[in-house]
Amino acid sequence: MRLLSVKPNKERFELYFKRGLRLQQNGETEQAKRCYALASLDDDAMIPQAAYNLARIYQTQNNAIKAKEYFHIAFQRGLPKAAYYLGCIYKTEKNIEKAEKCYKLAADQNIPEASYALGCIYEKLKNEPLTALAHFKKATIDGYPDKTSVHNKIANIEIAEAIKYMTSPK
Repeated sequence: MRLLSVKPNKERFELYFKRGLRLQQNGETEQAKRCYALASLDDDAMIPQAAYNLARIYQTQNNAIKAKEYFHIAFQRGLPKAAYYLGCIYKTEKNIEKAEKCYKLAADQNIPEASYALGCIYEKLKNEPLTALAHFKKATIDGYPDKTSVHNKIANIEIAEAIKYMTSPK
């Protein structure tokens, strides 16, 4: 009698993940979602990037419930950028408190987009320019890709604070 060999979970999950990547690159999103879901099963051998990729697909399909579920899994399994995208969903849903919490988790892991998003929350929604300034500067240090935008934010806050200082009664 011949026994069939069964691959260990990690190898099987890696195969599902790689197949999902190929399918996604070929525009076969629904099939890619199935493969990513299989590679994201709650197991020690799961592939966190599969959960992240699945969340991004759900996000582009405007399925916030599923996107949040898989971003949460990806973050819990070690992908800090997932917390940033989770924050983006919460911000879209106008849940600024949860968005801020997620952005802080990602910013603490040096995700520059999260630091920038925090800066925007403190600048526009909380009216705390000096806290916003600190987050914008951290975004720069962490490598925020839109250098012009973040430098403009920093300059505008510094100029506004200098004007406040110069025009305040002494």
